[in-house]
Amino acid sequence: MKETKQKVHYLADFLANPVHPIQVKLAGVGGNGTHMLKGLAAIHAALLSLGHMGISVIAYDDDTVSKSNVGRQLFYPSDLGKNKAEIFINRINRSYGFSWIAIPHRLKALNMTDGKCNIFISCVDKGKTRMQFWEWMKNYIIKSENHSNYGNSYDRLSYWLDLGNDKTSGQVILGSAFTMQPKSNFTTVNRIPNIVEMYPDLGKNDKEDLGPSCSTMEALNRQDLFINAMISDHALKLLWKLLHELVITYHGVFYNGVIENTIPIEL
Repeated sequence: MKETKQKVHYLADFLANPVHPIQVKLAGVGGNGTHMLKGLAAIHAALLSLGHMGISVIAYDDDTVSKSNVGRQLFYPSDLGKNKAEIFINRINRSYGFSWIAIPHRLKALNMTDGKCNIFISCVDKGKTRMQFWEWMKNYIIKSENHSNYGNSYDRLSYWLDLGNDKTSGQVILGSAFTMQPKSNFTTVNRIPNIVEMYPDLGKNDKEDLGPSCSTMEALNRQDLFINAMISDHALKLLWKLLHELVITYHGVFYNGVIENTIPIEL
């Protein structure tokens, strides 16, 4: 029987040895988004301590903090009525001395393709929104497969990390543009499918929009208290592994909080 080699994906070379901080854009500063930003700050600080250029983050959200956001999302009572992106990014900047940027409106097509994003992270609720993101970036991802010089640009969009969940379960899926892979004893994967490529009917499965939660109790009936922390933790571990170890053997996870089961998504 022929032995099957382990599949791996190596981080794009220009991100492994960046000439500027890796440019990250994050859409949605809510349940998953606040946990992700907290973890991204830790990743940046850790990379800097290792002599790396680190990451630079721009966060987008047009929503303001409500009472139902306090506790389950990483907001405080003093944050009520303030823009989510601005209040959280300002808190990180004051705490760490960073100069990350908050944009108090939703991500737009131009923001996605302005040449200032290496890694895009989506923390949104709707499948239709993810489909829209893919429409905006699709030509750039396809371009990477057909133009060998595209991979030499330090401003190229290379990875899309998506987080999603319902009340007690969720998933993390990392997709990539075409990335030249080094010679290896393993089977290398130069193009990782993203969430829309894996689930092209994603936009048809959106649940009815029930509107914003009016109370913490109502919010907790929709999503368990720690589900966002669990999903974000898996996403941060995957991103840290890619940026620090420069190679991954899986590109996401499915998490079931009812039976505490995590299944990796193999390359």
